[in-house]
Amino acid sequence: MSNTVIECLLCFDTLKTIGIFLLQEGLYQIRANMYVEAKNGNKNAKIIIPPIECLQLKKKDVQYLQAHIIQNFYMTDTFLLRQWTEEVNQLLIKLQEKFEIQNACRFQAAIPSEFMLFPVFLEIELMFYDLQNKIVTFQSISMAKFKIEQARSGVYEYVPVIVGDDHFSLINTSIFYSIIDIQVAKSNKVVKSKSSEDIQELMKVQFSKFIDPLKLALRGMLEFYRRMELDIERPSSSGGISFIRQSKSYSGVINSTGSEKLFKQENNLNNLTKLMANEYKNVKQQLQMIWSKIQIGIKLQHPKIIKQLKKDSLVNFQSRFSAFTKKESIPVVDHSYTTVLQDQRQSQQQQEIENKRGQYQKLIQGPSKVVDTKILEEIKDKLVIFERHYYTRVNQPIQRNKMHLIVFVHGYQGHSYDMRMLENYMCLRFPQHMLLVSLSNQHNTEGDITQMGKNLSEEVKNYINTWSFTTKITISFVAHSLGGLIVRAALPELEYDFHTLMTLGTPHLGYITNNHTLINFGMWVLQKVKKSLCLSQLNCKDDTLLRLSNLSGMHKFKHIILFGSQQDHYVTGESCLILKINQDNVHNQMAINLLKQLNQNEILRITVDYKFYDGDFDTFLGRKAHVAILESHFLNQYIIYNLGDYFK
Repeated sequence: MSNTVIECLLCFDTLKTIGIFLLQEGLYQIRANMYVEAKNGNKNAKIIIPPIECLQLKKKDVQYLQAHIIQNFYMTDTFLLRQWTEEVNQLLIKLQEKFEIQNACRFQAAIPSEFMLFPVFLEIELMFYDLQNKIVTFQSISMAKFKIEQARSGVYEYVPVIVGDDHFSLINTSIFYSIIDIQVAKSNKVVKSKSSEDIQELMKVQFSKFIDPLKLALRGMLEFYRRMELDIERPSSSGGISFIRQSKSYSGVINSTGSEKLFKQENNLNNLTKLMANEYKNVKQQLQMIWSKIQIGIKLQHPKIIKQLKKDSLVNFQSRFSAFTKKESIPVVDHSYTTVLQDQRQSQQQQEIENKRGQYQKLIQGPSKVVDTKILEEIKDKLVIFERHYYTRVNQPIQRNKMHLIVFVHGYQGHSYDMRMLENYMCLRFPQHMLLVSLSNQHNTEGDITQMGKNLSEEVKNYINTWSFTTKITISFVAHSLGGLIVRAALPELEYDFHTLMTLGTPHLGYITNNHTLINFGMWVLQKVKKSLCLSQLNCKDDTLLRLSNLSGMHKFKHIILFGSQQDHYVTGESCLILKINQDNVHNQMAINLLKQLNQNEILRITVDYKFYDGDFDTFLGRKAHVAILESHFLNQYIIYNLGDYFK
C-alpha cells in the first residue's frame, strides 16, 4: 500500500463583473474546495483534498473579513460592492467592475495511489452577504465546477472561471498542482524463499511504481519552472534580499544520479537497497526544492506569471476548439458561383464528422488539463464544426485607431436577453469595445422587415451620439435568425465604417426551400392568427426579400461569417449560408444578387453538425439546433477564442 501526496496552490487574482448592476449591493467572497471522486466497486468514494494554508499575494489597505479556512473550504478575503448613486462618477463605476482579490491557498492530501487514476474536481463558488442582514451569513449565488485529468505530470494553468449566467463574472484563477511525495507503508508480509535474482527483480518493479510518478512530476515541474524564468530570492551581502534569475541552462537545479545504469549493474541486494533509498531521497529533495522555489516565485512575480499563463491559455483554448473543427480554405474569383455541396462531397463530409466523433474524449481534453464541467455536459451532443473560408486576392486593410462598436440583434419573437451570453463573453474578451444589445424591435417582430431595419438604424445612431466620445467608429453586427435580415435592412441608413457581419441561423434567402411539413404548417397558422407580415415576407409572399437582396450594404463589411446547421429545421442550410441550389427560382436570384456584391469580401461559412441524444420535441422540430448557439457555452467560447480576430 502507498499514498501519493499531492499539493495544489490555488491563486485568485481578480474578479471582473460585466456590470455591477448584475450583482446586489453587499459583501462578496470566493469559496473553493477540492476532492477526488473515485469508484470503489459499485460505490463512489469522495476523497477530500483539504486546504492547509492561506496566502496573501498582495497587501491590501482595506480588509473586511480576511481569508480563512472553514472545515474543508477555503474562503478568500471579502470585497465590498456598492451600487451606483447619482453622486458616483461613471469612471468609478468602471473601476468597481474589477475587484482585486490577490489571495492564494495551499491544498494538500495523501491519496491512496490506486485512486490517482481518477479525476480531481475543483468547485469555485461566488458567495454573497446582504448588508441589511444582522447575522453575517454568506450564501452561494453561483458555482463553477472543473474536472482535472491527466495531472500526474503536474498542472500549471490559468483558468478563467466564469460563474453564473445571471451574475456573469470572471474570476481570474491559476492552478499549480503537483505530486510532491509518495509514502510507502511498511509491509509485514513474509517473502517466500526465492532466489536473489528474483528478489532483485521484484524490488525493481515495486520501486519503479512509486519512483516513476515522482520523476514524471519533477519533469513537469522543471518544465514550468524554466518556462516562467522565475526569479529566486537569496540573502545579499548587505544583509537584505536580492534576486537572481536562473540561467536557461539551469545547471545545478537538478542532479542526475545515473542510478538506472547502476540498478542494472548492481547484483548485491544490500547495495541495491541503498541505491534505491538514495534515488528516492534525491528525487524527493529536488521535487520539494523546485516546488518551494515555484511558490516563492509565484508570491514575488504573480502578475508576470499570470500574464504568461494567460497567453498559454489562449493558445490552449484555440487548440481545443480547433480539434472539433474541420477547416477548408477556398480561393474564389466570384462568390456567385458558390453552390450547395454535391452528393459525393456531402458523403465525404459525413465521414469526416464520424471520424471526429470517434476521437471525442481525446479532443475535449486538448492541451489543457482543466475542463469546465459545463463544457463536458454540452459536448455530450457531440457537435462538429465545419469552416469553409472563401477569400479573394484583395486584402482588406485593418484600421486599429477607431473605436469598435459591436451590435447584437435578436431574432423573431426574441428578446435582448437572448443575446446576453454572447454579449457577456464578448465583453470579457474585448473590454475595450463598445457593446450594444438592440432593444428597438424586441416587442414587435411581426411587422415589416424594412421598418424594423429603420428602427435598428435609429437606435445605433442614437447610441453613438449619446455614448461615443469619438466620431471615428467602426461597427460589427452579430445577429440571430431574423436579426440578420433586420441588420441588412438597416445598412442603407447607416453611414459608418463596417468591420464584421456575423449571422447565426439567419434566413437570408427566406423559407421557400424549407420542406419540413410541421414547420410550414406552424408558420401558416401564425400568419393567419397573428397576421404576421414578417412571416409572410419570409415565405416570399411579396418582393420584400428580393428588394432587400438588391440593396447595397453587405459589401461594406470586411468579413462576413455565416452560421448554419443541417439539424436546424427552422432555416435551411442553403438559406443560412447564402448558397445557390440547382433550381431556377427566386432563391437563386436572391443568392446571386447578394453574392455579386461580395467579390472583394471574405466569407466564412460555418456549419455546425449536432448529434442530439435526448430526442425531445424541440430536437424533432429543429428548434434546439436553431437556438443552440445562443445557449451553448462551448459555441460562445469557440466564437470569442477562434473567431475573435474578426472582432479586433
